[in-house]
Amino acid sequence: MRSIGHKRRAARKPRRARAPAQQVLEAQELERSRIARELHDQIGPLLSLVRQNLGTIQRAVPNGDNGTLVRQGIDYLERAIERVRTLSFDLRPALVEELGLSPAIASYARRQAKRAGIGVRLAVGSVQRRLPKDVETAAFRIVQEAVTNVTRHARARRFEITLGEADGMLEIEVKDDGTGFDMGALPPPRPTGGGLGLRGMRERAEAVGGHLTIASGAREGTVVSARLPIRD
Repeated sequence: MRSIGHKRRAARKPRRARAPAQQVLEAQELERSRIARELHDQIGPLLSLVRQNLGTIQRAVPNGDNGTLVRQGIDYLERAIERVRTLSFDLRPALVEELGLSPAIASYARRQAKRAGIGVRLAVGSVQRRLPKDVETAAFRIVQEAVTNVTRHARARRFEITLGEADGMLEIEVKDDGTGFDMGALPPPRPTGGGLGLRGMRERAEAVGGHLTIASGAREGTVVSARLPIRD
């Protein structure tokens, strides 16, 4: 009887081990949402009001040095407003909540590809139904981090995102044709909680009971693959 009980406790151990990481990630999402609401509901409208006031001043002094300064100020404000909108979306992707995972991923990927000046191919239309919230959040954050790595570090000309369902699992793949990197040179993973980049993607997948793999090599591009369980 002791042996059986011991085996049962051992079998339950991985589930308990994932709980702290899941709690940390949930706390992070709550904080992201709070900051996103502050940007969207408070900072964004204030910047827009300043933009309107500068527009009024511009009509009053259209020429001369003062007019030039006003036009420059309007340009800076428009950039700031766009940046606030982008940060708000990245922190709390409202499209995931409103429309679902596939439209949010498609919108995000196209916008990031346009900003980076690279090509993108999407095959995400096969997932039409709503998935559990924690799975949708994990999937979007994994794609978000993978795309960020592509646009910032990979020196890629294009990337591809594939999203689908098979055998009760959500399957995600982000592939690029960039420079790649040496997997053996990565630092060892931290025990639990938080994390950025590649470790963060793995933690996201494991927190919902899935797993993530990364294949890369120098001048061979990178493929990020994740499988997350879908619990109806």
